[in-house]
Amino acid sequence: GGESIYEGPFADEFTIEYLPYRGALCMANSGANTNGSQFFVVQSGTDQVIDEYVTQFEDAELPQGIIDNYKTYGGTPWLFYVHTTFGQVYEGMDVVDAIAAVAVDDNAMPAEPVIIESAEVITYD
Repeated sequence: GGESIYEGPFADEFTIEYLPYRGALCMANSGANTNGSQFFVVQSGTDQVIDEYVTQFEDAELPQGIIDNYKTYGGTPWLFYVHTTFGQVYEGMDVVDAIAAVAVDDNAMPAEPVIIESAEVITYD
């Protein structure tokens, strides 16, 4: 739920420079150009790297850096150009993993509230 500063859905903002590798902060949506105020952090790691995606990236002649990043960090390539990536967790993936391990109810919602008490936003050049 919630509402963005734009008071309604807004357009996707995709770029090849920010993709949903492990630790990416992405905008949740319900389809193209339906962004609002919900985000998620990609938790899928290298233990879940799918060779078929590597082959598809190579066949599509994506830059080698993208292929290497996916193989090194993992991520969710099926979400490339589906969810806008706005940031990256550089420290604290253990916290992301702990949140992902929380017990959930029948609706896949946390059985106990998960509260992030603080986060630091850092701009990297």
